[in-house]
Amino acid sequence: MIAREPQRAEDRSAARAVLADVAGLDVDHGMAMVRDDLSRYSRILRLFVDGHANDAQRLDDALEANDITTLEKIVHDLKSSAGNVGATALSELAVKALTSIRGNAKGSVINAECRAVMSELGPLLERVRAALARAGVADGDLVRIGSVELSYEGGIG
Repeated sequence: MIAREPQRAEDRSAARAVLADVAGLDVDHGMAMVRDDLSRYSRILRLFVDGHANDAQRLDDALEANDITTLEKIVHDLKSSAGNVGATALSELAVKALTSIRGNAKGSVINAECRAVMSELGPLLERVRAALARAGVADGDLVRIGSVELSYEGGIG
């Protein structure tokens, strides 16, 4: 699918406003990462939601198993992905957890910091998912908000 640029500035603003309502998401930062391409940003947000949907459970499982290697990988991936989409609070929590993991901090510190990441992650994913639904973005869709068409070409497989 090909996404078309909006014809009117007010349509771009309306589409962006749907995403800007998401608490914990710095849309200006996220849009800057994709050179203000709203279609690309919506696609990346969907990939973020789909790609990290199971991370809280994976983190919990890794904590229970004391699997530091898996914890480090999950937290590192979250740090990067969250930063790219503008989920700055989540990214900062992940940086803190990653620093503790790599610094061989006490298990109780790593546990607390990973749980803080999990506490931010779940609600953020739900808020982004809801915003994308309000915008009409779903798997395989080319959707319209005003005259803005947003594309999403599938999840991570």
